[in-house]
Amino acid sequence: MAGQNEITYTVFTKPWKVPTHELGELVSALGFDGIELPVRPGFQVEPQNVGRDLPKVARQLGEFGVKIYSVAGPADEATIVACAEAGVPVIRVMARIGEAGYMASVAQIQREYDALVPLLDKHNVTLGVQNHCGRYVANAMGLRHLLERYDPKHVAAVWDAAHEALNGAEPEFALDIIWPHLCM
Repeated sequence: MAGQNEITYTVFTKPWKVPTHELGELVSALGFDGIELPVRPGFQVEPQNVGRDLPKVARQLGEFGVKIYSVAGPADEATIVACAEAGVPVIRVMARIGEAGYMASVAQIQREYDALVPLLDKHNVTLGVQNHCGRYVANAMGLRHLLERYDPKHVAAVWDAAHEALNGAEPEFALDIIWPHLCM
């Protein structure tokens, strides 16, 4: 990502389902350095075409001085490999709590992350896990519990202050809790 003394501004492009060149023009005109690109149906890169399209979209956005700093999409081999090829350092996901309950869901999620670590390491891509209110790991303490066994170069935290606030947490406490695990 940015150098140690450099601040980089990015924007999540979920609101803009427009052709890539329009997205590049818009983001550049808004003054952002880069983006988080959704890899989802109906967007510039769809999951089933990630290997073909992500590197192409990264090159096209680069023509406007815009870099893809992260994608919001599936944590699978195809996406990890495509991110490596396109120079995208982070795949952002959320940790959904299923019907089995909180602790069972966390254990299942950790097994899934354990299986991804060798691929993440091989391709130098980080899985960034965002807290989210509702039926997800919702706060910094939950993220820390989920992620504390991982090297942040493989699996790290993407702290969402708004979702933390919806849970009533103090931001100073949350940052103290999650700081060693942050990737963005």
